[in-house]
Amino acid sequence: MSANVCRSQAEAATVCLGRHHTSPTRLDVSFWESTDGQALQLEWPMPDDRARASWLNRDDATRDGAYAIVLSVLEVTRGLLPLSRTMTRSGADWWVVPADRLAADSHLNYEDAIRVEVSGMDRCRSEGALLGRLQDKTEQVRRGGDGPAMAGVVAFETRRVAFRSA
Repeated sequence: MSANVCRSQAEAATVCLGRHHTSPTRLDVSFWESTDGQALQLEWPMPDDRARASWLNRDDATRDGAYAIVLSVLEVTRGLLPLSRTMTRSGADWWVVPADRLAADSHLNYEDAIRVEVSGMDRCRSEGALLGRLQDKTEQVRRGGDGPAMAGVVAFETRRVAFRSA
């Protein structure tokens, strides 16, 4: 991912988090293969008026903020880094690869890549709503093609991220 895209999505995440929380806070993460969740410490600069105005479109901010959170959690917890965006209508948003497989020469090698579908929810007060969205996104990424894939959903209000393998 380019540095500019990364900065833009990170700013969107600060706006989404700043709607509901102050930094630092806890982020609860769960993965499909584990019954135990994981708590991560999350710190971010509070967005200023210009940043909030730049992300006034709540849908775009929530989508791009969710990209930043999901990709960051995958890097920290699984050592996966974003390789590239996927094509439209592929059922996923991103290709990620193990950090040691990311070519230093900027060559895009999809051999070990995993498709990741990402979704964000600004307000999500029930675990059922989060898990329902996760199920929908898991089915979407399954329909999008063969090979390894997963879905990740961010609930900003409840500071929760859930992942499921497809």
